[in-house]
Order: sequence, then structure tokens, then C-alpha cells
Amino acid sequence: SVTSHARCLQLRRWLIEQVDTGKYPGLVWENDEKSIFRIPWKHAGKQDYNREEDAALFKVQSG
Repeated sequence: SVTSHARCLQLRRWLIEQVDTGKYPGLVWENDEKSIFRIPWKHAGKQDYNREEDAALFKVQSG
């Protein structure tokens, strides 16, 4: 539907903005064309998992 497509575009724009800020360690562009990016992912079951750091991107609320 048009509404779900619009949401996907909003999410895409928001995510690209997050990559560009450099605020989240490991969330980086993989190529110079800025068409592929890497999202860091650490399993919550790991001993060194830190919710505030390792899940920070997923906790962000857009305004």
C-alpha cells in the first residue's frame, strides 16, 4: 500500500541520517558511493553485551 511504502521511505531516510551522523560506533558506510552500510550487531546473550551501547540505534525514537 501507499502508506507502507511511505513508511519504508521515511525509515530509509532516517537510517541514512543515522549512518551519516557517525554517532553509533560500527554503523558505517561500506563504500564510497554510500549505497551499502554496515549495522553492528551483538547478540544480547554475549557476556559483554551492553544494552545502552549495543542497542542504542534500535532505541532511538524519531520525532
